[in-house]
Amino acid sequence: MMKVIRFTAITMTAHVGCSKRIVEGHAKCQYIANFDDVVTNTKSSNDFIEIRETLNEVVEKIQRIRQDKKSNLKAMSKKENRSKTLQTLYLCLEKYTSVIITKKEQQQAQLLLPKALSVPVDNIQVELQHTIENESHVRGCCILTDDIMVFTYSALYKVTVVKQDGSVDFSLSVTAAYGVAYNDEVNTIAISSWWYGDGNQITIIDLTQRKLKKTFSPSGQTSGIAATNKTLLYYINNNAIKAMDLSNESTREISP
Repeated sequence: MMKVIRFTAITMTAHVGCSKRIVEGHAKCQYIANFDDVVTNTKSSNDFIEIRETLNEVVEKIQRIRQDKKSNLKAMSKKENRSKTLQTLYLCLEKYTSVIITKKEQQQAQLLLPKALSVPVDNIQVELQHTIENESHVRGCCILTDDIMVFTYSALYKVTVVKQDGSVDFSLSVTAAYGVAYNDEVNTIAISSWWYGDGNQITIIDLTQRKLKKTFSPSGQTSGIAATNKTLLYYINNNAIKAMDLSNESTREISP
């Protein structure tokens, strides 16, 4: 603890030239100390200025560190929030993707991607569900959505649409009806024609309207046939495989 320096006015005036004599004259006073001894270890004003500048630099650096830390915390918080948002969005998409699929797409998926069998093939039990009486030899058949079936009878010049329970929905007359292909995009079927010397056409049937929509002349009898939304593929017997663009009815030959 630093001693308190006390001088009486009379003492300072009488002994201003020698501080040691003041101390000697007050040797018994416990509050008196030699002034030279007190200031021996004190720093000059320049040292104090340097220390103050150093402290100011330290304070500035501490403030900068705090500011940088706040900025980093904000950036990390934003990044974490974005990550949580993306994760939530991904989970939502994963959960509801199957719900967004339309009924028609579900039916297509069921046709194109059958479920994997969970039991060996040898253990599968086959069960008869329906027996459909044929009117004649069936040349072509096709299963549509909702288990609706289409049968073609070349000898009868007939196309029959059968419901799921086996009852006839409707029938249409088509010359030498042979192959059948379903276009689910527009709900139509394309019928090729071939029966002995008869058949030189491809018939498009509108299933919604239940009537003939259009007839093409492929310059020959046709058997195999397939359809998509904009293209019709068919085989002209003993000739070639052709593709027809249904938007403009132009045709081109497909090399085997």
